[in-house]
Amino acid sequence: MSLEKHDQQEQSESIQELRALQQELAPIFDTRFATFGHGTIIDKAPSILAEGLRAETPLLQSTVIPLEDTPRGMKTILHWPHNDHKAVIVVSIPNDAPTNAEFFDPRPTESHYDQPYVLPPRFIRGYIDVAERKFVPNPAFEEHPMIKTRSPEQVQARLHAFDAPASGPVDIPKPKEDDDSVVDVF
Repeated sequence: MSLEKHDQQEQSESIQELRALQQELAPIFDTRFATFGHGTIIDKAPSILAEGLRAETPLLQSTVIPLEDTPRGMKTILHWPHNDHKAVIVVSIPNDAPTNAEFFDPRPTESHYDQPYVLPPRFIRGYIDVAERKFVPNPAFEEHPMIKTRSPEQVQARLHAFDAPASGPVDIPKPKEDDDSVVDVF
């Protein structure tokens, strides 16, 4: 989709249409939960509800973005920022979850590119069918999900799991002072 067409579509919704969508989606914005979205193609949405949301890392912020219960938030849903997806998976994380909560489960894979983590269906409230402008609830969603926690040692290990490997000092070559071919880039 061209950027120009995308901009025209964004401007085409009236404030009344956005408010109607906001009314339709009101149940997903339960104040007991932080509400997030993940865009996908409509054909994959039902399997994500049943099997969970696969991810490359066990970090929510790398997989989902916050959803807003505002007209601007409704525009974001209608014109998903990544690939203009027509299904938005709704993830609900309890606000009272402990800070050392573990939401993703590891899953066996051949490589990191096979998305070795999955957010279980108990955290997936459902999905928004953008074309139909309706919410499809997930029967496996749990209002009071079991939440695993990490020990302090696991938290530290997780923090360092994504660190760049330590390397020694890096030698930066210096140009010769009498070399006319050197371009000053600073």
